[in-house]
Amino acid sequence: MDKQWADKWVQALRSGKYTQVSNGLHTDAGYCCLGVLCDVVGEKFDGKDDGFYACLGSRGTLPEKVMRTVGMKTATGIYEYNIFSLSEDNDSGESFDGIADIIEERWRDL
Repeated sequence: MDKQWADKWVQALRSGKYTQVSNGLHTDAGYCCLGVLCDVVGEKFDGKDDGFYACLGSRGTLPEKVMRTVGMKTATGIYEYNIFSLSEDNDSGESFDGIADIIEERWRDL
């Protein structure tokens, strides 16, 4: 992942601007960590279905365009051995601060 985008993402996650939700990029209640990245990149959300908004047609993973923009290797933020991912961390209850710590440490792997 591009270091400048990683730094912007970490800043946004720690900003207090976003309420954390799970199982989708964005709902009326808030964002998952990947949804925050879509917002940081400046992509809009639309097409609400089953309570979740889509970003470039995706409701649960990063759209290809966002991945290319920030230099991410996977749509779920896999960072170790195809086992650990930021989306799983988010959905299992890791806080945005904890996810920001992972991004700071593992941005090269993302």
